[in-house]
Amino acid sequence: MQVISVNLDRIRETSWKGKAFKTALFKEPASGPVQVETLGLEGDQQANSINHGGNPESAVRLPIRTLHGVLAACARRHSIGVR
Repeated sequence: MQVISVNLDRIRETSWKGKAFKTALFKEPASGPVQVETLGLEGDQQANSINHGGNPESAVRLPIRTLHGVLAACARRHSIGVR
């Protein structure tokens, strides 16, 4: 398996349908090497620590075809564009 991209995001505030909330959903490719730590990737954050992150979810790998399907399903469910 070849690593194509390692994506990270910091918590930021945004809004959707008039409601403000914090998210780290808009992950972007890292500009260089990333350290894998006990609770996740160096430089990455999760805004919802109750349902995301921690040892069981410290790093996730997906085949690119699976990732495309997941992104498309999320976009349809939430009526958002995928970049």
